[in-house]
Amino acid sequence: MTNLALKSGILLTLALANCTNAVAQGRDQLHVNVGEARFYPSVSLEYVSNDNLLRDSAPVSTTGFIVAPQALFIADRRGLDVQFGYDGAYGVFEENSINFDDHLLFGSADAVFGIRKRGGVEVSIRKGHQALGSDLTLDSAAVGDDPVEFVDGSLGGSFTYGAPTARFNVTGGLLIYNRSYQNRADLSDGRSYTRIAPYGQVSYRLSVDTRALLQVRYRTFKFDNSARDREELEVLTGLSFRGSGKLSGSAKLGVSQPDYANSTIENNSILTVDTALTYVPSSLSTFNLRFERQLDNGGSLNQLVDTSQIIDDTITLSWKKVWSGFVTSNASIEADFESGGCPVDRSDTLKASVDIGFKAKRWMTFGLGVANTAYSESQCDPADASDNDYDLVELKAFVTLSL
Repeated sequence: MTNLALKSGILLTLALANCTNAVAQGRDQLHVNVGEARFYPSVSLEYVSNDNLLRDSAPVSTTGFIVAPQALFIADRRGLDVQFGYDGAYGVFEENSINFDDHLLFGSADAVFGIRKRGGVEVSIRKGHQALGSDLTLDSAAVGDDPVEFVDGSLGGSFTYGAPTARFNVTGGLLIYNRSYQNRADLSDGRSYTRIAPYGQVSYRLSVDTRALLQVRYRTFKFDNSARDREELEVLTGLSFRGSGKLSGSAKLGVSQPDYANSTIENNSILTVDTALTYVPSSLSTFNLRFERQLDNGGSLNQLVDTSQIIDDTITLSWKKVWSGFVTSNASIEADFESGGCPVDRSDTLKASVDIGFKAKRWMTFGLGVANTAYSESQCDPADASDNDYDLVELKAFVTLSL
């Protein structure tokens, strides 16, 4: 694992020192006015080379094309900010069984009802897939297998009482999420679930840009296989930043107490983290940090064992840089650590990626990218250890048309 982690670390260092990815969809992109709304369309074409399709110790390579259309509408007027859009990805590869078509429809609305009252709603529906050799097909993928497909739906709403600059603010909200697996019943049977999560939050103003937070969440998880059901009570505290300065987002740390329907699983409390921060040192450079620690719902670490508590830590650090009017870049490093239960008691996944884009026209960007993924796992009993570690390198060339 040391060698694989070193490769990822070297790739990240090169990325941060030299370059990053194509221009992302956003408010700074060229747009079309549609009445009082702004329309941001784009489409990308990628040629992808993957040297370890099945993510195992006997690499099988493949190449293919991915077409990714995007559309975003933004409208804001008189205290109402509305956004909705579509993200798609259509993949065609040498190995037909891994062809895919993913879709995401999303929308949100934020409204200000007065100095002290504001609220928001958001909704999304997503059809996606899990790459062969990952998640539920971890260590079981073979040439000709179908990837696991799923449909996710989410609905959320919140209401805040208190002016943004007031000493105290109070927020209440509800999040509803559903995952429904569409195929591979041999792996996904019983794992579809619904999560309902009401929450409440009190914040106290420490400065113009910073507030202290205390948040309480209650979450229920209902699986198709009721033996996997659980409830969670979570208390978090931390800071939020308004974003009028260089830093925005929030950082929260807390404790979660689960209660499992399966009496064989110990109801051990865990330390939880929920952090999403954006740092903008200049108008040409943006850093994003996402760190989340929670109980796992996917079952990828111990697919055949449901008598253990699995903790999932995910960390993502990305950096977008505009070097000039011609060159832009994106670099990122992602780490996913899962731990708990036998026969596998831990898995570590590290991924580092870097893209660099060149703007040939105001409406066209082309570029190159590379990503390295390293995976390792450890067994509870060394006598049962198997060689599931793998290394994966992906290369791509892309062109993006924004109008």
